[in-house]
Amino acid sequence: MRTSLFLSYARGDDEPFARRLYDDLTARGFDVWFDRVSMPSRLLSFHQEILDAINMRDRLLLVVGPKAVTSDYVIQEWQFAYFAANKCVTPIVRQNGRDAAGRAVDGYALMPEDLKLLHAEDFRDDARYAEHLENLVRQLQEPPPVVGKLVAVPELPPGDALALIESYLPGGRVRSNTEQDVTNPFNQQMQIQ
Repeated sequence: MRTSLFLSYARGDDEPFARRLYDDLTARGFDVWFDRVSMPSRLLSFHQEILDAINMRDRLLLVVGPKAVTSDYVIQEWQFAYFAANKCVTPIVRQNGRDAAGRAVDGYALMPEDLKLLHAEDFRDDARYAEHLENLVRQLQEPPPVVGKLVAVPELPPGDALALIESYLPGGRVRSNTEQDVTNPFNQQMQIQ
């Protein structure tokens, strides 16, 4: 069975690179969702198309660059995949960035905090593209880890678990999406009020 991928990137970083990566991964047998090629016209909202595409893929491949880490779309894509859809997110570093003072920032420092402990293949040097592509292909061919039992996490005490969680929220409570007007499709299953 072919591994399916959602390619998440910011057009402002390096769209030709994203196209090259799409072409190369597709040629190696991956089923890659790439917005410039794969976006259907089904009378659904753009966000719903994205959610559906992420849900139908095995993994999300995140191309990290200075525009990607500030793009609302890219942030919503990887966060939805990682936190809500329980998808394996595979980051790769494409570009370095600059801070507010114009000083260079290493591409790995741009990685979202929640993903910093994950391996990210380094695609910044075009001369080594083929080497890094082969490493990435090998990684993507491995089966995604199965979401399983938490290890070294204590069981909740007997009683109302929701009441216990709510007792730790300052002045808040947990409510389900059925109790609110959901206008953002990227809302998580539970909201803090």
